[in-house]
Amino acid sequence: MKHYLTFIILLLSIKTVVGQDFKVKDLFPKQEIVSIENAVNLYWESKNDNDPQKAIVELEAISKKYPQNWLVPFWSSYIATQVNNTTRDATFLDKAQLYYNDAEKALGSTKNDSIIYSYFKGLQSLIYRLKSFNAKDSKEVQKLQKQSLDELNEGIRLQPENPVLWVLSATGPFNNLRNNLAQQQTSLALLKDAKDKFSEIKERSKADISYMNEHWTDFWINGLSTGLGLIKQD
Repeated sequence: MKHYLTFIILLLSIKTVVGQDFKVKDLFPKQEIVSIENAVNLYWESKNDNDPQKAIVELEAISKKYPQNWLVPFWSSYIATQVNNTTRDATFLDKAQLYYNDAEKALGSTKNDSIIYSYFKGLQSLIYRLKSFNAKDSKEVQKLQKQSLDELNEGIRLQPENPVLWVLSATGPFNNLRNNLAQQQTSLALLKDAKDKFSEIKERSKADISYMNEHWTDFWINGLSTGLGLIKQD
């Protein structure tokens, strides 16, 4: 696990000044963005456990209407990972992978945009990570964790300034945060940097992919701060 700690320290040191403030409203027609926002908001503003699944259903309908829009299956994929987290229904990870595949296919030549594609790599890394939690065989766990780390590394190579990747780097299963104070401190520093970077992105639509995983940042910061004794437990 020493190598993973070195990986995070290197990530902290290689941050550049590349911009992260592209807007999806600049990429798609307003009518499509409004439809996606309405669906995604069912997830962001969910009042019960069924709302995220309703968001996916609405996104599927939008995807049939705009099959060339990669943003729609991208959000379906991410929300499916979160439904897996709350329901512990691993079939949603299979769905997440299928949605991801659809999004990547629709992305086409936009893969050449390193900023956008770095988010795809982050999402794929997350899917592999969550699948590793459900794997029963130790070899399968190791395989999925390696795939997750490989995707994360590729995303960082594409865009080291992507704060979503910083969150994933700080919280990966490749380390043991519970028992390693050095890694906890390093991860906490990276998470705080990610929070600051997120705050620099102005005037975002709720459909902007820069929102992916941002809502977990405070959860991890508070958890690590408590573990390090920086805040008191109730």
